[in-house]
Amino acid sequence: MTADSTPFGKHFRLKYFGFDPNYVPLNHGSFGAAPNPVAQRRATEIVELTRNPDKYLRFTIADRLDSALDSVAPYVGLTEKNKNGLVFVSNATVGVNTVLRSFPFASRDAIIYASSTYGACAKTVQFVQSRVGLKSYKVNIEYPFTNKAVVDAYADAIDKAKKESPEGTVVVLFDAVSSQPGCKLPWKELTALCKTKSALSLVDAAHGVGLLTDIDLDTVQPDFFVSNLHKWFFCPGPSALLYVAKQHHPVIQTFPISHSYVPETSISEYPEETLLRDKFRFVGTSDYTTYISTLAAIDFRENVCGGENKIQEYTFKLAREAAALFQREFATESVTALDDSDTTATAMVNVYLPSPSGPLDSDGKIDLGFAADNIQYSLLHKSNVYFPIGVLNGKLYTRLSAQVYLELADFEAGIQAFKKQFAEHESKYSGK
Repeated sequence: MTADSTPFGKHFRLKYFGFDPNYVPLNHGSFGAAPNPVAQRRATEIVELTRNPDKYLRFTIADRLDSALDSVAPYVGLTEKNKNGLVFVSNATVGVNTVLRSFPFASRDAIIYASSTYGACAKTVQFVQSRVGLKSYKVNIEYPFTNKAVVDAYADAIDKAKKESPEGTVVVLFDAVSSQPGCKLPWKELTALCKTKSALSLVDAAHGVGLLTDIDLDTVQPDFFVSNLHKWFFCPGPSALLYVAKQHHPVIQTFPISHSYVPETSISEYPEETLLRDKFRFVGTSDYTTYISTLAAIDFRENVCGGENKIQEYTFKLAREAAALFQREFATESVTALDDSDTTATAMVNVYLPSPSGPLDSDGKIDLGFAADNIQYSLLHKSNVYFPIGVLNGKLYTRLSAQVYLELADFEAGIQAFKKQFAEHESKYSGK
């Protein structure tokens, strides 16, 4: 039961969320969802902004943004001494760009990323490489994996980068939870590895705040950490957090560069303690109401849902049950955890789907990418159900997201919708 006695599941969805009542939303991980009370709080901010934009943007938002940041800081394990390293950005991709496009790279430097790095972030690495002339190294991550295998692969890449350019700076980009498949990575161990090898850590925790409850930045101490708030924390989008360790505050600038730009040569003229927040507080005319709505999201999570532990207990259990349901129905398996890995310990699970027919690719094999796109398009447009379908290890799979507004019956509806659209796909492409 929730704090207001409405049980999690469909009734909770109808009461607190604005979904089309006929839509079955099994893809929370992509875009999240803001509950109605949070959306209403944001609407109040928009009305206030509209009534007097000069007063709101020039004088009102600064204190509200600071209040929102101070309130969310404990959810990423930041205490008073480090909270000023936390700022708002619009999304995790912008956060990664902010770091990589601010950092004073030279051609002798290197960036390490992974085969499962989010596509937009991988392209950012490519952009920086082409502009600066530095080297990049890609770590191959095979699913399922062990934590040790991932850490060892990154260690080898750092060693290689250091050997090829001993004087260069190495920045290591890695996920807290990868996007697709949605698996938890050993991000704390990777941060520690970076410290031991004198490399800088950039944690892409797009799936972080609200999904993981063991984020403790004061203890882990990454150099940089980004996390969306609109995915798992019930904030309206776009909204995200960027954490920057204090020693990097002078070099990190807003993206785009705006009025608050502070050249490194002028750092001494500005208060050291609030330097980063002062730079990020106003980045031109933008929508700051999503950031300020963080306060309403916290209130909803604590006073309506009953707190982080209740949310996690329900969603993690539901995710396991949903995975088991899909496995039984389709006689397939999950992308399971191996040995020391806790890769499946979140509210997202990944399950293989039946093998489809379809057109052949250039290698004469069934084009699984085409089948995935075709079936998920039909799921959404014909059945009003959506969960992402991709290709992993030569098979179709799906990433399922559990949330407090879902119940097992919703995943059963997802199965029935998939069976219908899969059958239509097979009737069209079987034998071709």
